Amino acid sequence: MMHRLIQRPSLFLVALLFITASVNVQAQNSSTKLEPGTPIEQTISVGQTYSYTISLADEQVLQFVVMQKGIDVTVTIFSPEGKRLSVIDTPNGANGPEHGSIVSVSAGLYRIEVAPLEAPARVKRPGRYEIKIVEIRPATEQDLKASGNNEATRKKALALLTEVIDSIPEVRQEQTRVKVKLQASQLLWTVDEKKATRLLSESLSDARDYLATIKLDDERYDEIFQWTNQIRYEATQALALHDPEAALDLFRATRTPSDDQRGAEAEEQFELNLASQLALKNPQRAYEIADASLKSGYPSTLIQTISELSKRDSDLATKLAQKLLSKLLSEKLLKNRQAVEISLTLLSIDQLSSKTGGETSATDPDNVIWSKQDYKELSRKLLDEALSTSLVQERNPMGDGGLASSILFRLKSMSASLEPLIPGSTAAIDKKLKELGGEGLGSEWNKLQNTINNSSTEDAMAAISEASPQYKENLLQQLAERTMNSGDFAKARQMINENTLNPRQRRFALINLERQEALRNASDGKIEEALGHLAKLPSVKERATILAQFASRIGPGYKRETALSLLEKALNTLGTSARAENADQLNARAQVAIGFARYDSKRAFEIVDPLIDQFNELSDAAKTMNGFAEEFFVEGELSMQNGNTLSTLSASLSSALESLSAFDFDRAKLTSERLKLPEVRIIARLGIAQQALLPNGPYSASAAYLNNLNR
Repeated sequence: MMHRLIQRPSLFLVALLFITASVNVQAQNSSTKLEPGTPIEQTISVGQTYSYTISLADEQVLQFVVMQKGIDVTVTIFSPEGKRLSVIDTPNGANGPEHGSIVSVSAGLYRIEVAPLEAPARVKRPGRYEIKIVEIRPATEQDLKASGNNEATRKKALALLTEVIDSIPEVRQEQTRVKVKLQASQLLWTVDEKKATRLLSESLSDARDYLATIKLDDERYDEIFQWTNQIRYEATQALALHDPEAALDLFRATRTPSDDQRGAEAEEQFELNLASQLALKNPQRAYEIADASLKSGYPSTLIQTISELSKRDSDLATKLAQKLLSKLLSEKLLKNRQAVEISLTLLSIDQLSSKTGGETSATDPDNVIWSKQDYKELSRKLLDEALSTSLVQERNPMGDGGLASSILFRLKSMSASLEPLIPGSTAAIDKKLKELGGEGLGSEWNKLQNTINNSSTEDAMAAISEASPQYKENLLQQLAERTMNSGDFAKARQMINENTLNPRQRRFALINLERQEALRNASDGKIEEALGHLAKLPSVKERATILAQFASRIGPGYKRETALSLLEKALNTLGTSARAENADQLNARAQVAIGFARYDSKRAFEIVDPLIDQFNELSDAAKTMNGFAEEFFVEGELSMQNGNTLSTLSASLSSALESLSAFDFDRAKLTSERLKLPEVRIIARLGIAQQALLPNGPYSASAAYLNNLNR
């Protein structure tokens, strides 16, 4: 089971630890000079921090990139006086770039620190990163304006936020008002906590009051009920960012009795999410909540709670992990689907650790919480129960029919890690699956599916060549898709050209390949290649749809002039007109404007301005068409809840203005006033205030609004 070895360290080990600590201290206290054209690659582990310096003259811009290679790092920038200027950590995980820039308002030696994201208490294998200078150039007027007068901009933003809050009564739709109050409360929290708390409380009570006005037999009742509950979740989560304990009390106090089992499970899951946040401030309380949830079942978020708890109190995390394991080992797993799912999740984590060459297993999977022996015992129990299932039990429609086969299929996919733990397990699984019928495992189709999913490309192609004619086309498409997903687009293209006989299907497959390759290149920072694939898509509408997904990321990692050239090239793929021909184009143009904003806000506004005019025209037309094409307006006000085209476009434009306000607050505010619809204008202005007050916070006003359009 779980073992903790406590030994008296030898003198040699003490000396070794002393030397290691000295090296780490040296790494943290010394700095390396960054030079243009000289990338630096470094291995880094949790607990280490590496420092780099660069000397900048007055009014210069440094652009640099830290490429993560197997470890998620944060990048912190300090002024010559030692003041922290910014912390960079984009949500791209352990691989990919972290882009940073410095505008030297004053000359001096600037410092960049790179450190792993994980807390030092977590045991993690080393990773690598590369840091290099992309460009050092004279600062433009926009660069200097954006980097200075932060306090003045903040005051303007607070004044704008006050105007937004005062104008809330102008919005007639209760759902829109509630959303604005909830988001405004987050922006006010560090400035006026009392007022922020009042707005948050009002958003909850207003939502509940609105629900009370809807009759039970109203066809909208279920929709409004779900929306009200969603507001409760959002308000609780918003409060949890500041006070997880108070958020938990609020969540429990506003609970409505329900016979819905799925609803009860969702409540429990959310409480555990709160416990994960609470773990950072009050580990004991988080443990108590998670322990109570374990007594009643197996919430899927329990593993994440253990992981979060381990950051602050490894003893409590281990204690909770031991309780989970003990309960699973005493359970009749095939009688409890929750137990099966959490067991398989744990074993999947172990498989991931094995694939990456780790010597230990973990919840994320690098935390030493469960030992190999623990995984072996759980694997053995799950395997034994599945193997002992009879054909009659497996086909029982009144019980858990099919569960054993499902378990065996999942375990078979983990054979790389399972076989070393339990020799002979793969053969036993295959034998049992044949006995149970294995969901048609013996059929040609399922054998081919298994070959495609678990064999090399060459073996899969050989198997498909021997398949029945009716299967070949579909299987080749699947194999091409798998090859694309692995990043081998050239091989996928060859497969499609050589094996897809139907010209129409071949054309669609190749178009899809161009789409996927464009998105993959953009994700890897290869923007020029991405735009090349984008240009091969046959229609402007198609190009707009794909471009919108990465346009705002064009620029970082390139010199300013190159970035501007790429942005113009991207814009040209949408045609020469300043007006959009459809909703996809309008959205794509707004996203390109966001890309331009960081380099040339004037050019960005040139793109946005005609889109604002076009949106106002569309709003007038939608009022005439309301109810005939889509339900755009409710009681004369744009509905922001039903996901109609106009509301989606409003969120896209609001997002563009929000981004532009970081570089020209006054012009972005002035432009937002040109939006004719008050309900759209208030969202845009809220986003502009957000950008200045909480640029990296949990709520981007327009983005959060866009995410909630279809709820």
